[in-house]
Amino acid sequence: MGILWLVVIALGLIYIYNSYKTDEEDMLGLKLVGYYLLGGFHLNLGALPIPLGIIIYLFAFKPTLNIDAKKYAAYLGLAGFIIGVISRFIFM
Repeated sequence: MGILWLVVIALGLIYIYNSYKTDEEDMLGLKLVGYYLLGGFHLNLGALPIPLGIIIYLFAFKPTLNIDAKKYAAYLGLAGFIIGVISRFIFM
């Protein structure tokens, strides 16, 4: 199941890279991976997971180049976080 999830994430990031790249930017692919990881970062307080990464992205990061690509990469990370939380409750 982990390999399938990795393939879905990779395909999602490749789609975002190809569809929303508007400006020339060095190492945009690695930056999108970073935004994905930031969007999926969470903090567990007891049984309640808090999506800390997306909060940091929304309030602290203001990208100037390829704004949509970075935004969607962070939201893909948030979607992965939500799917992980839901699957944890389903398969408990």
